Amino acid sequence: MSDLKPIIRRPKAAEDVEGHATYVADGSIDAALRFLERAEQTIKGLALFPSSGAPFPTRIAELDGLRTKLVKDFPNHVVF
Repeated sequence: MSDLKPIIRRPKAAEDVEGHATYVADGSIDAALRFLERAEQTIKGLALFPSSGAPFPTRIAELDGLRTKLVKDFPNHVVF
């Protein structure tokens, strides 16, 4: 049995990833593909190890327990 947490892909988050990949593609298609791969790895890693992300400080009750993790090789991008 897997301890994998469900991955909830909100439409806005999917749009953000696509937008970031498009931006990165302006400089390099290879880098954009690498970004998409690293973002997916980060998402799946958080699903498998949810405590590996940093706690996200918030006063919004619905976001309590939310964690963040930087996308590997893309330190300006974070997954919530």
